[in-house]
This record gives sequence, structure tokens and C-alpha cells, in this order.
Amino acid sequence: MELLQFDDVLSSRDFHEQAQYLQNANWKYSGQSDTNQIKFWFHDLIENDFYTKDFFSIIQQKLDFEVTLHRVYANGQTYGQPGYMHQDSEHANQLTFIFFANHVWMPEWGGQTIIKDEGHYASIMPVPNSGILFPGKLMHVGSEPTRHCPELRVTVAFKLYRKM
Repeated sequence: MELLQFDDVLSSRDFHEQAQYLQNANWKYSGQSDTNQIKFWFHDLIENDFYTKDFFSIIQQKLDFEVTLHRVYANGQTYGQPGYMHQDSEHANQLTFIFFANHVWMPEWGGQTIIKDEGHYASIMPVPNSGILFPGKLMHVGSEPTRHCPELRVTVAFKLYRKM
């Protein structure tokens, strides 16, 4: 599977500041994995310099190849807001970096990101301050939290293009 995982993506200070910012962000109930599906919470970050400059620079430093930023936004889900299997792109050079932005996450809260590649599935728990990178052509879904989860499941999605 073409999947890279990263721990401790941000410094402790930046992580806690951003996790707090995202919990209190101006969320809109407009996110969808695809049209005509259940909505979830959405917050556009393309005008936020921390995400488009500082955080994007951190991502670039972690990779051994160059990327450009196309989009960046946060998704929020609560119990009853499942995602749907979808692709972000059919282009071979498009990548998705998903950052798990909650301060705390317990296994009984669910909320895994599931990625399918050639009939194999990977299930990634939303570990705080971790991230995953995978080709946007891979089918994936952000699972809803269970009813045990007392907060919004927050991820930040960076849509990237690999420079060829």
C-alpha cells in the first residue's frame, strides 16, 4: 500500500494551539465526501497562513520529493455523520495528507480513516498530532465517531500535487 504515516507532526505548542483553534473554528455544515450524501462539518483553511505556509513547510520537510499545495481545509464529524468511500483525484501526481487534530482520541471513539488499495484495506486510528499521506486516487473514507465520543472528530486535509 502506498501509505506513509507520521507521528508528532507539529511541535507540542503548535499542535495544542491549532487543536484549540479548530475546536472553536467557524464551522459550516456543508462538507460532503460526494454529492447527495450526508453532510458533515467543514472549515476552509486556504486563507490561514499557518496552514498554507508554516504547516505546509513542515509537510514538505518530511517528504523526500517536492509538492505544491492545491487546497487545505478541516473536516469535522460527530456520531451519525459517516463519510463515504471516495477518491480525491484520478491524477497520478495528486496526494492527500490527512492530519488528525484532536487533543485526545480514545480507541472506543472509532473514527478511523479507512483506505483501500488493490483489494487491501488499511484502518488508521486518528492518533492526535499524527498524519498520513497517500495517493488521492485511492478510495478512502473517514468513519464517524461512535456515540461514546464527546467531541468533534477533526481532520485537516491537504490536497497536494507531486512535482514531476
